[in-house]
Amino acid sequence: MTNQLFLRGATALIILVQLAGLAALTSCQRKSPSDRELVAKVDGQPIFRDQVERVYRNRQGAGSDTSSQEEAWSFKLNVLDELIVNQILVDHASHAGITASEAEVDNKVAELQSPY
Repeated sequence: MTNQLFLRGATALIILVQLAGLAALTSCQRKSPSDRELVAKVDGQPIFRDQVERVYRNRQGAGSDTSSQEEAWSFKLNVLDELIVNQILVDHASHAGITASEAEVDNKVAELQSPY
C-alpha cells in the first residue's frame, strides 16, 4: 500500500514537472545570465533549450528530416521529458547514495556498444 502511494506521488510529481517543462518550452521568454533560455528546472538544476536542441539534432540523424513541424515539436518534447526524468533519477540516486565509478561506467558503455 505504501509503495502504491509512493508510486502515485512520484508519477504525479513527474507529470507536474513535465507539464511545467512543456509550458516553459513553449512560452518561456526568460533568459539566464548567460543568455541561455531556461526550459525547465528540476530540483534546482536547469535544463536549457540548447541542450534539448543538441540532443534533438544528435538523435535526428544525418540527412533525416522530420516530415512535419508537429513531429519535430513532439520529438523535442520527448527529448525534454527524457532530460527531466534523467535529472530526477540522478537526484534520487544521489539522495539514496547510489554511485558508480568511472571504470564501471566505461565498462557498461563498452558492453552496450559491443554488439554494434
